[in-house]
Amino acid sequence: RVRVAGAGGWVRASLRVLDELDRDVGGLRDLERVKARLAAEILPWERTLGPLAPGTYRVIASVPDGASCEQRVRLDGSPGRSIVVQL
Repeated sequence: RVRVAGAGGWVRASLRVLDELDRDVGGLRDLERVKARLAAEILPWERTLGPLAPGTYRVIASVPDGASCEQRVRLDGSPGRSIVVQL
């Protein structure tokens, strides 16, 4: 799960996930996965990404006013990792 924190608390943001070769790996691949994720998204500022293979990724968050930030994350294959990206 990914949450994005702004100065005033949690914010909605667009997220991109890039692997070590700068390939975008956070995209949704089919309609059933989209439906399942939408049903699981309870909080508007929290997103679930993956599953992702073990490795190092860059999570890039951007908000409508143009602000963006990125955070590197190392995944070891453990399920259910949560991160907070700070704007």
